[in-house]
Amino acid sequence: MQKKLTITIDEKVYSGLHRVIGRRRISSFIESLVRPHVIQDELLAAYEEMAHDEVREAEALEWAEQGLDGPEDSSVHMRSDERVDDFVLDAYARDGRSSEVVALVWRRFEESAHAQNFARLKERTEPLDVWPDLRLEAQSAYQL
Repeated sequence: MQKKLTITIDEKVYSGLHRVIGRRRISSFIESLVRPHVIQDELLAAYEEMAHDEVREAEALEWAEQGLDGPEDSSVHMRSDERVDDFVLDAYARDGRSSEVVALVWRRFEESAHAQNFARLKERTEPLDVWPDLRLEAQSAYQL
């Protein structure tokens, strides 16, 4: 189902859209630009599909990492979607990149020290035998 949207843009941008994109293709063009920012499920599905192909898996991981580290106002920002974190953490764990698993879950815990992130920290680091030390550090740093 499609919805009509009215937007206001600079006159030069409007002329450029008509000249470069074409009169009947502007809506599709704008939708293709906006979609990855507002429908993250599709981007995550693309990452997962790429991960099934070993050649493309490294590319999917690189894209996901950029999304995790991208500035909040950038086109690659996906820091708020825990599924992307999980995709990256699973790839790190599969590849034996334990220190990067610890670094990412600790960074997320520091960004938002609440019970859910504490549980994620435990879940991801316990199998790596670093949980006891991290637990003490997390509890003392954040009075949990």
